[in-house]
Amino acid sequence: MGDFTKGPWIVVDDDLNEPWKMDVCTADERVMIANVRVAPPTGETSANAHLIAAAPELLEALQNLSDAAALVIERWEKGDLAEAMRLLAADLGNARQAVGKAVRP
Repeated sequence: MGDFTKGPWIVVDDDLNEPWKMDVCTADERVMIANVRVAPPTGETSANAHLIAAAPELLEALQNLSDAAALVIERWEKGDLAEAMRLLAADLGNARQAVGKAVRP
């Protein structure tokens, strides 16, 4: 992977005095990843923060799907798709979870 702060990342929006401000941090809240601010507060603020927070899982899911697709192509040429399809199905489920985290309300 790259030289970025390892996930999981979370959205912290516990400042009741500033509802337009959200922070994206590591799960232990020791490392700040991003500050997301939109005034006045909108659903876009939350959506942007959750998309940023999902970045590590989205990257992992994309890498896994890429590997699984390469395996399907390789196995297709050899005539043995069963194992490759099982791996692809598992990776697809993980990818859908990551996307769900990114686009949740």
